[in-house]
Amino acid sequence: MLGVTIIVGLFSASYPSVFLSNLKPAQILKGKTNTSRKSGLFRKALIVIQFVVSIVMIIGVFTIMKQVKYLNNTHLGFDPRNVILMPLLDTSFNRSYPAFKKELLKHPEIMQVSTTTGLPGFANYMDVMHVSSEEGTVEQIITFYECTHGFLSLLGVQMVQGRDFFPQNITDYSGAVLVNENAAGKYGWEEDPLAQYIERGYSEKDRYQVIGVMQDFNFHTLHEQITPIVIFLSKEARGYLLIKLHKDKTQEAIKIIERYWKEFGVNIPFDYEMLDAALSEYYEPEKNLLNIIVYFTVLTLFLALLGLYCFSSFVAENFTREIGIRKAHGATSGEIFLLLIKRFVYIVLAANIIAWPLAEVLTRNWLENFAYRIEVSLWMYILSAMLALLTAIITVGIQTYRSASQKPVDILKYE
Repeated sequence: MLGVTIIVGLFSASYPSVFLSNLKPAQILKGKTNTSRKSGLFRKALIVIQFVVSIVMIIGVFTIMKQVKYLNNTHLGFDPRNVILMPLLDTSFNRSYPAFKKELLKHPEIMQVSTTTGLPGFANYMDVMHVSSEEGTVEQIITFYECTHGFLSLLGVQMVQGRDFFPQNITDYSGAVLVNENAAGKYGWEEDPLAQYIERGYSEKDRYQVIGVMQDFNFHTLHEQITPIVIFLSKEARGYLLIKLHKDKTQEAIKIIERYWKEFGVNIPFDYEMLDAALSEYYEPEKNLLNIIVYFTVLTLFLALLGLYCFSSFVAENFTREIGIRKAHGATSGEIFLLLIKRFVYIVLAANIIAWPLAEVLTRNWLENFAYRIEVSLWMYILSAMLALLTAIITVGIQTYRSASQKPVDILKYE
């Protein structure tokens, strides 16, 4: 930071120092301090660069804002609302889970209860399994959950083919498995997925019949594509406890759950979080980035407008005599205003021509981090151009209108 401060300070001070040192005393005494065409181009180039950065950042704000909104509103294939999440850290609770669930479901505030070893958006288990295919049994690395009854219905995951696990079917524990649509498509099971099987284990493999195909849901974050997943039915409550609450009685339901949590002697303090809130935390980096970009966009746009205002004052000062002569020959204040402001409109338009391709590359590269992303729209570029142009016209217009509104006699007395 100290190095940056020194370098920026030296660079900022060097230009006026070199400029002033190159002025000739004879010209200064005559009032002739007009700069060359070369220095004028340099000043314009600096303004263009400032506006290029500003326009790129404005487009970046629109892009990130739209992507964050897309992440928050995209349907994930399941419903995480009104679901509380609790990690099962006390293994002694496994034996108490059936009775605990039974007591909770007696209350209308509690809609469903289930457990799972994996959760959408969280770190999930993967294992080497053998799946049936046209070439025989092939080895695959597959994500899997081990859940108790009611997991899919609790999250609102729909069945596409076949059935969910049935509580009365004891064989579901040791011989049944559910797969998602992606798995059925990847392994070539589209025609008859319910005739397929998955083998699990190493020396002695257990075979599980596919009894149902569930719709695809995003068990990763939206940074990644949906991949195959299989769900086994577990006899024990392990991993996470999920409880679906009545949407209008959330606080009452939480008090009930806390009471039974203590009553069943769980040795872990009662602590929970809402599933939808937990999932939204995975997109906090994007939200933080949006805030940072907004702050820096305001700052860079302010600096660009400040530079443009100073440049417009400089131009108006140098064209004082020309303004007076034009007004003396009948030019109106509006005509003088348009004549002067055109110079700055060209600067902003030039900045847009440079900024658009640069913004396109940067936004496309950032969006590549997401498997599910928005399409960059033309309106983002047009709106950013209009915003930059409008603020520039307002900024320049203040100084330009002041110069154009002076009386010719006062202007011609200037020199």
